Amino acid sequence: MKRVCVCLAALAAVAGAGSALAASENPTPITIGDGASPPMLSTPYGSQILVNGQAGPVGGLTVTLNGLSHGFVEDIDVLLVAPNGARVLLMSDAGIGSIPEDQPVSLTFSDGAPALPQFGLLTSGTFAPSNYNGSLQPCVADPDPFPAPAPTGPNGAGLSSLNGLDPNGLWSLYVVDDCSGAQGAIAGGWGISLDGGTGVTAVSLLSFGAHRSLVGVDLRWRTASESDLLGFNLWRTRAGRTSKVNRALVPARGTGFALGWSYRLRDGAGRHGDSYRLQGVELSGRRSWLGSLLAPR
Repeated sequence: MKRVCVCLAALAAVAGAGSALAASENPTPITIGDGASPPMLSTPYGSQILVNGQAGPVGGLTVTLNGLSHGFVEDIDVLLVAPNGARVLLMSDAGIGSIPEDQPVSLTFSDGAPALPQFGLLTSGTFAPSNYNGSLQPCVADPDPFPAPAPTGPNGAGLSSLNGLDPNGLWSLYVVDDCSGAQGAIAGGWGISLDGGTGVTAVSLLSFGAHRSLVGVDLRWRTASESDLLGFNLWRTRAGRTSKVNRALVPARGTGFALGWSYRLRDGAGRHGDSYRLQGVELSGRRSWLGSLLAPR
């Protein structure tokens, strides 16, 4: 049995202050072809998520790539575009080496998290948007080109540059491969979590992992600290349909303990390729996404 783990550096995820968190996904796989000059565009190029019905401006956001694999990950450039055309470069020239198709990683981007490594292997976790101008294979000079229909213009300084914008409309993800010799995919598509507030959630997560059991998938997570936390929900996405794994809220047990707590939940209906997201629920009713991963083989 193979085990997959999302290891986080005790980061506090962003949660809404007085407003609901909106989370949307596009689970359609994104194929990353092999390119050089001109760069190879992904299929689809400009994967979109429609957000509507949000009353307030963006107060914070995170973006997740579900199930990334690639023969040489440094080739990948990923651009997020807001409904008004504002741009944020999520990753470029980051990492080195191969991410096998049967051991994909899920990357969540959030300001304030550590940067992706420039010359290390990429692992699942939460990272700040990371753009490295240097490259072991400088096939394309900076700034990284994103051909139309990606909009032109400067890139924002982090996801916080999108705060204050109207979140309603089409959010787009553009992926290019700018060096020859390898290809890949984002097998589980991507997701975005938007927040109308600026508060900090009541939990810091150390790890979130899963492994296949004889029946279903065992999901485990550990907190570094908890404060005024009510509990957790686990959500599974398969073939574009999302459902809650737990019938009742998993109660928080680490509040008041300096070392947090360890949790375990079995999804008897889980199988390889399912996408999971862990959600924290505060006593105030505020909710936030804490981590995501794909079930291993």
